[in-house]
Amino acid sequence: MLAKKGILNWTLFHRIIIMSRIMSFLGMHKYSSRLTRKRRGRHVVFTLCLLILVVCVIVFRPPPSNQQTERPRRNHVLIVSYFRAGSSAIRRLFEQHDDVLVWEDPVAPLAAGWRHMHHDERMRNQRDRDRALLIEEVSQREDSQVEPLLSAILSCDIGAVYQVEPAVLEWAVGRQLYDAMGLVERMLFVTLGPFGLGAGILSNRCLQFGLSVVRTTHLPMRHLPTLVNANPDLKVIFVPRDPRSIVSSWVEMDIFDESLSHRVTKKFCDGISHDVMNFNRAAAAHPQSLLRMRIEDTQSDPASSLATINEFLNICKTPQSGPRAESKEHTWELRDEQIHLKRSLDHRTLVFGEVDEDWGRVLGSETVKLMTDVCKHALVKLSYESFGL
Repeated sequence: MLAKKGILNWTLFHRIIIMSRIMSFLGMHKYSSRLTRKRRGRHVVFTLCLLILVVCVIVFRPPPSNQQTERPRRNHVLIVSYFRAGSSAIRRLFEQHDDVLVWEDPVAPLAAGWRHMHHDERMRNQRDRDRALLIEEVSQREDSQVEPLLSAILSCDIGAVYQVEPAVLEWAVGRQLYDAMGLVERMLFVTLGPFGLGAGILSNRCLQFGLSVVRTTHLPMRHLPTLVNANPDLKVIFVPRDPRSIVSSWVEMDIFDESLSHRVTKKFCDGISHDVMNFNRAAAAHPQSLLRMRIEDTQSDPASSLATINEFLNICKTPQSGPRAESKEHTWELRDEQIHLKRSLDHRTLVFGEVDEDWGRVLGSETVKLMTDVCKHALVKLSYESFGL
C-alpha cells in the first residue's frame, strides 16, 4: 500500500514537475515570441521608413539652382517614315548621344498584325498570300490610341504609356530607361512595377534627358497638326523613300509577293499620297516645325543633309579657339536655345542600310510598270516620277 502510495506520489511529483516545466517553457516561449514579434515589427517599420525615404529622395528632388534652371527646356524630335525607308540612319545620328532618349517605333504595337510582323520566323512560314496580307494589315492603325500614346511619351507620363499599350515600354525604350536607373531604383521598379511610384521613377529618368527622339514607321500624318499644336517644341522630320524601292526591299526580305501586289500596292501608295498631302498642309501652317528629307538625298550627300538638319533643329557649329583650333572637332552651341546636345551631329556617324536605288534589278518589269502607274500621285508629290528611269 505504501509502496503504491510512494509510486503514486512519485509519479504525481514528477507529473507536477513536468507540467511546471512545460508551463514555464510555454511562458518563456510566449515571452520570447513577443520579443521576436516586437523585433520583427521594428524591423518592418524601419525597412518601410527607409524605403519611403529612398523613394522620396529619388522622386522628390530638391529644386535646381539658378544655374540649373538656365538649362534649355526639354525638346522633342519626331522622325516619321515607312517600313524599310531608311529612316534608321537618321535615328542613329541621335543615338550617339548619351543625353538623348530614343523611342524606337512606339506606335508599332498599336498596328493590326504587329505581333505577327514582329515574329519573322512565323512570316517565313506563311504562304505568299498571307505575307502580302500581313503587309496590308500593318497599314491599318488604331488611330484612337495614337495621339494619347504620343502625348504621354512626349510628356514622359510612363503610367499613361503603359495603360495605352504595355508592350511599348519594353519594345520602344525599355532598355535605355532601365540602364539609366541606379541599382536602388531598379530594385524599387522591379518591386513596384510600372504603376504609381514605379512609373514615377521611370518618368523622373525620362525627364532628365535633354532631348527625346521618337522614330516611327506607323504614324498616320493626319495626326501631325494636333501633335504640333499641343507641343510647340516638337520638330518633325519626314524621311520618304521611292515607293518602288520600298517594295523592292520587301521582295528582297521575302515578305512580299509581286504576283499578289496590285491591291496591296495600291493601298500602300494611296496611303503615301494622303500622308504627303497631310504633311504639306501641316508644314504650310508650321514651316519651322516640319522638315522633309528624302533618304536618297541624304545618302548621296550626307554632309549637306546633316547641315540641313542642324539648321532645322537650330544647332550651330563654331570652330574651337585656342591651341586645339586645328582639330577637326567643333564646339556646338545653341541658337535660340532650341536643341541641347553635348556633342555634334556628325555626318560620319550616318550608317545606311541597303538603300538600293536600283529597284528595277529586283522588281519585274510588270511590277515596275504597275507601281509607276498606281503610285503616280505619290511619285509626283515626292518628286520621284522620273527617279531611276
